[in-house]
Amino acid sequence: MQQLLVHIGTHKTGTTAIQNALRANSKLLAQNGCAYIDEAYELSRRLKNTFSEHSVSVIAYFRRQDHFIESAYTQFIQQGQPWSFDKFRDIADFSKFDWNRVVDNYRQYFQSVDIHIYDRSQLTGGDVVVDFFSWLGLPVDRRLRTIQGSNYSFSRTAVEIVRVGNDYLDDAAKEQLSEILQSQDSRQPYDDNLYFSMQERKALLAHYRAANQKLAAAAGADLEELFTRIPVAAPPGMETAATAIDSDAAVRQLIDICLQQHRGRRFKTMGSLAARLNNKLRQYVPW
Repeated sequence: MQQLLVHIGTHKTGTTAIQNALRANSKLLAQNGCAYIDEAYELSRRLKNTFSEHSVSVIAYFRRQDHFIESAYTQFIQQGQPWSFDKFRDIADFSKFDWNRVVDNYRQYFQSVDIHIYDRSQLTGGDVVVDFFSWLGLPVDRRLRTIQGSNYSFSRTAVEIVRVGNDYLDDAAKEQLSEILQSQDSRQPYDDNLYFSMQERKALLAHYRAANQKLAAAAGADLEELFTRIPVAAPPGMETAATAIDSDAAVRQLIDICLQQHRGRRFKTMGSLAARLNNKLRQYVPW
C-alpha cells in the first residue's frame, strides 16, 4: 500500500517556505521514492474518497496564538492596510484560535494527524523546512535546496513605515517601498514582531491555557513553558501596546528613504513622491 502524506498549511507557519522547498527539490524527492502533487487544493478536499486505498498521514503545524496574531497583523499591513495595531486588536475577534478544533476536524477523516509546533525550539534543526523533510524521512544535507526570502516579512520599524505609507502611496509606490525595505530593514525568520502589552499577552495565553495544554499533549511533548513564556515586550508597568514605534519618526524615515532613492536614481519617481508625502503628511503628524 502506498502512503499519502498531507501537509496542512495553517496560516503563519512557514507554509510558503515548505511548498517552495518541495518544488525546488523535486529531483531529491523522486530519488527517494516521493512524488510531490502541486496545486492540489481540490484534490486534497476529496482525499478521503479519492485515496481510500492509500495510507494517509497528515502533518499540521500550529503557532502560539499571540505570535500568530502578531504575524497576521504584519501581513495585514504588508497587504496595504493602514490600521494601527490598536484598531486591528479592537476590531478582530481573538477568541477563536483553539487549534484543537482544526485537529479534531481532520481526525474525523484521517487516523494519523501528526502535530508540530511552529517554534524554533521545537523544529528539527530549528527550521520548518528541515523539520518537514525530516518528517518525510528524506536526507537533510547539502542536496536540500531552500529558497531564501520566499515569504518575506518586515521588521517592526518597517511595518510602521509601511503602515504610514499605505495611507498615501499608490500601488506602484508601495511596491517600490517594499523593495527598498526588503534590502534595508529585514526581519530574521522566527523572530516575532511584538505588539501586545505584557498584560494583554498574559490574558490571551490564559484564555488558551487549557486548549494549548491539550494540543501539547496531542503533540506528545511537554510544551508548558513554550505556551506560557512571556517575552519582554514592554518596560515594567507599561499597559499599552508594546514598545511603541514613533509615527513621526516613521514619517521622516519614509521621506528620507524616498529622497535617498531619488538621489541614487534607483527610482526616478521617488523625488516627486517625497515632496507629495511631505505636504500630505504634515496634515497627519504635526511637526
